[in-house]
Amino acid sequence: MLLGGGAALAGCGSDLKLGRPVSFTVVGTRVMLRGEVTRRTPAQFAAMMGQNPQITTVVLQNIQTVRDGVAALELGYAIRGRGLGTALQSDSVVHGDAVLLFLAGVERRMVEGSQIGLRGMAQDAARARYVADMLGTQRFYRFALRKGVADGIYILTEEEVARFGILSEPVRRFE
Repeated sequence: MLLGGGAALAGCGSDLKLGRPVSFTVVGTRVMLRGEVTRRTPAQFAAMMGQNPQITTVVLQNIQTVRDGVAALELGYAIRGRGLGTALQSDSVVHGDAVLLFLAGVERRMVEGSQIGLRGMAQDAARARYVADMLGTQRFYRFALRKGVADGIYILTEEEVARFGILSEPVRRFE
């Protein structure tokens, strides 16, 4: 449930070649992200945080496309470095490398109905190290490599989310 003062929009501009870059909507101590992660996203996130130091939680609303995997890792490390939590609302959808952003939260929460989808994760040392940095093990990374296919999405079950320690508390039934 989102509580608090009015919403302020920290725009990211538009880039017609890349579709809809991530937009940031600030509500109280939360910032909602939606759109496509591009090479510009980490710098835009840093600028938004500079203007909104009260932020404690990054809510991933709908991020199904990551145009720049290096930028996703950089953004994830920035989220973790600032000690922020991550959250998924009941209508949140994160697919592919966007899942890496969710793992960045110091505390990770999700509400029933949200969707974590694996899709063709690249096999490289940087992603393996990142997942180990975020979760303390590469077990989830190895699972993601097996389950995520290039031409489809594998949606994690609640049991799998629990098995790999993705959340810091059980799935919430409402929000």
